[in-house]
Amino acid sequence: MPRTGILEFETQDSVCDAEIDADWAVNLRFPSHKPLFESRGLWSAFHEGDGTAFYFRTDFLGDAPYKYAWFNHNFTRGRVHLLKRYFDAEISVYPLEYPLDELLMIHRVSRGEGAEVHACGVLMPDGVGRLFVGHSGAGKSTTSRLWLAREGVCVLSDDRIVCEWKMESLACTGHRGTATPALRRKRPGQSTEFTCWNIAPLTGLLRWIQRVRPLNYSLEPSSHTIARPVCGTRSSFSKH
Repeated sequence: MPRTGILEFETQDSVCDAEIDADWAVNLRFPSHKPLFESRGLWSAFHEGDGTAFYFRTDFLGDAPYKYAWFNHNFTRGRVHLLKRYFDAEISVYPLEYPLDELLMIHRVSRGEGAEVHACGVLMPDGVGRLFVGHSGAGKSTTSRLWLAREGVCVLSDDRIVCEWKMESLACTGHRGTATPALRRKRPGQSTEFTCWNIAPLTGLLRWIQRVRPLNYSLEPSSHTIARPVCGTRSSFSKH
């Protein structure tokens, strides 16, 4: 497993949110029954036992799934199998490689812990958070780069933010690993950069609203009363 970036999440705490075993597999096959959900991308989800199984496949490698992951109903216990013939034994492998890491996060936080949203998150100099929510192309990364030019401002992410209720207040959490690669590259003259991990109390929520197709967007402020439905835009895909 590659160590770069992983050490930032290392802890001495003996209690963890999810225990996951990883191993090689000699053979992997798709189930014969209908999937719960098909992403039309790399993965499909199936009901399996008392949990959910994810199968990952790409035309580049072949017909068989290159990775299989199973989690119990509350995503606290799981296992990951990698099809050995698809991987170079001399190269380190990260079993939770995207999109599995994001699938795990979405399902964990959607079980009463919070939700992941597609947004630019900003930590202001006074310690409060602002969210700019919008679809791809709406201007989240551009907004983030503008905030990076401001002294004392920390951009939590320009792509994915985790929102959760803490002490009866909505808070947003970000990490530079959830930002787009273009934003992670620090530019000449940039006055600030990402913190490794930060939690900001959310006091402002703005949505990018598409006015005229395809590229005309404007910002609208949103009250906290709509924070909960907005936070549900990228939560669990199934009834579980």
